[in-house]
Amino acid sequence: MNLTPLFLTLVLLVVSIGIFLTIAARAKARLKRQYLPIGQMIDIGGYRLHMHVEGEGSPTVIFDAGAGGIGLSWELVHRAIAKVTRVVTYDRAGLGWSEPSPCPRDAPTMALELHTMLVNANIKAPYIIVGHSLGGVVARQFAAKYPNEVAGLVMVDSAHEQQMKHFPKALVKMVNSMKGIFAVMRLLSKLGVFALKPGLIQIGDNGKLPGELVAQMQGVMAASDSHAEAMIAESECVFAAQTQPVPTLGDIPLTVISHGQLDANAVPPSLGSQVRHEYESAWQQLQAEITSLSTRGRRIVAERSGHNIMFEQPEIIVESILEMLRNTSFVVNESSLFADVK
Repeated sequence: MNLTPLFLTLVLLVVSIGIFLTIAARAKARLKRQYLPIGQMIDIGGYRLHMHVEGEGSPTVIFDAGAGGIGLSWELVHRAIAKVTRVVTYDRAGLGWSEPSPCPRDAPTMALELHTMLVNANIKAPYIIVGHSLGGVVARQFAAKYPNEVAGLVMVDSAHEQQMKHFPKALVKMVNSMKGIFAVMRLLSKLGVFALKPGLIQIGDNGKLPGELVAQMQGVMAASDSHAEAMIAESECVFAAQTQPVPTLGDIPLTVISHGQLDANAVPPSLGSQVRHEYESAWQQLQAEITSLSTRGRRIVAERSGHNIMFEQPEIIVESILEMLRNTSFVVNESSLFADVK
């Protein structure tokens, strides 16, 4: 029997793909064994969210990461706060150790999922919610739904529900053209490329994060069967600007921490300095708008930080949370403990 060169090439390709997929599956399985969940899995109605609890006291401080981020991203902040009260870090549905959700990845839905997780885990109110970027939008939606359960909010360079309508048109056009990039990310994830090379996963400006923590975060994300898809879904919801802004937060204590330095990759250099300037101006105006949502809103600028303030100047976030705790009547820990947190 004579086999044509084309047929032999196709056979070789199929065999090669099979070998690659087998190696990638083993790499993912190895990462899952290496990076086991550090907390508990809480069922919220047919799917489970990963939640990690430390410390004792009230109010409970809840940390919510940015788009595609996981609870481990708060490592430089939450351990300090756990010395004085209870803290909760978690992974939104589909991210990190959490299981995917059948629901849309918009902020109101994620706020509902967060509340369900807290109720099912018997983590009682009141809460101080600390949200970075997209996590800030989720935190505000949570406060609007459950205002009597929220003792305070800390926004860490928070995104705005309608930010895409304020950004320069050139930047919005570029963002809307990212569907091709997302398609590539989905394919790489499904093929297991990230499991073979977790370092391909970008954590952003790592700042003060130790190398082993960065490797752990990359390993957890690469081991997940749903992380890439959930991250893309969250991002697409932000780009669509479908979530309506919270009209007011009343008198809920609110601290808004904004970046003082624009990240180099926030606006591609190819778009030029004018677009970069317009983007930064719009972002800072939206930070002021968020601050004005509460009659007790105040704003802090992290002068030496870009978007990932929790990596670059975590001490500002720590002190902001401690200040909020000092000013609430719910705190049960002795105030002398505050002096121990640096």
